[in-house]
Amino acid sequence: MARLMATAPCTAFSGVLEGSGERVGQRVLLERVGFLAELSQTLTGALVASRWDEACLDVLAAGVDERGEALPSKGWMAMRRLNWPQTGALPAGVYVPDRVRRGVEEYAARTLRLALHRRSIVTAVLAVWPADPRRRTEVEWTALRKLLPAGVSGAEIRNRTRQVRAYVAGHGQLPGGLCALEGPPQVAPQVLLAAMDRQQVTLARVDAATARLRVKLPLRAAPATGRDWAWHVIDIRLPATVTPDAVLHTPALRPTPAGRIAVRAVPATTPTTGAVQRPAGHDTQAPAAVSGPVPGHGGPASHQPEHLLRSGRVRLSNRTCRRRTRAAERTGFHHLRATEVHPLTPRFGPPDSDRRRPRRVRKAWKPQAHTEF
Repeated sequence: MARLMATAPCTAFSGVLEGSGERVGQRVLLERVGFLAELSQTLTGALVASRWDEACLDVLAAGVDERGEALPSKGWMAMRRLNWPQTGALPAGVYVPDRVRRGVEEYAARTLRLALHRRSIVTAVLAVWPADPRRRTEVEWTALRKLLPAGVSGAEIRNRTRQVRAYVAGHGQLPGGLCALEGPPQVAPQVLLAAMDRQQVTLARVDAATARLRVKLPLRAAPATGRDWAWHVIDIRLPATVTPDAVLHTPALRPTPAGRIAVRAVPATTPTTGAVQRPAGHDTQAPAAVSGPVPGHGGPASHQPEHLLRSGRVRLSNRTCRRRTRAAERTGFHHLRATEVHPLTPRFGPPDSDRRRPRRVRKAWKPQAHTEF
């Protein structure tokens, strides 16, 4: 049986302290999630900065540890296998549980692994640096394509070439690699709960539309002991895209500038029988036949009486009407053919008796004011 993985963003508005049953409002909950997110951002940024050099990226790109064994796919386990988390120092007098450290190490590992893709592009660009960076020859393009990883777009090549060219203009020489070309990546204030176990977070479905998140949050900005951490129970409203039979996985928490707690991308795994069904328009094969008219695709919309749609006429969407009207205004209606216009289709300008072409806008069209054709 195949499985379909999808994500759904949600928002947490309030919670309850599990020990006392005290209700925690949105402002207080946002503040406590912010405490944890700031700790995660500070520790992750320090860990990434301490390992931002070509030697560490070489070790991570090789995918093996000192004993020659393959690194685990989980980031926090790979970091501990390499003994890298020891360099991340905590602020004085601050207590952080081991499960929170896991989230920090997972965040740092993902950030460094993402940098490996950019590093491979920069390495290829530097290896075959062209004589004229503004215009490569056919031979230079062929040599560059052989060194680039698969799936690199032209925009990525162009952006990295401009970045190297700016470095050369300022320093007079080519950079030694990605770490010399740019500083350590900036990390956002968010908490990756996926790396934590039940000692720090749990997630369970209450009903078809609600999930209950239990997470241990700090009660102050600088928790000194374990007593400054408390369990909070947060009920999350799931969107309709998450089916009742979907298996939920631990999400990430992020305080937004708008004052909300974004439960970022709740992963859900849905069992499927056979091939995954994709919406029409995104399939590489012909879509299956649909029984009955589809609103907006040749059939009447659910909010429109069917008797208002005459036979042989199809109502266009508002977006299509706006696009056709703007194109007609730019070209002075000279390129349009005589087509039927549905009586319910919104149009601009005063009413007239010509139903076979869109109406002009009130302002007269000036050819000299429009140069785009």
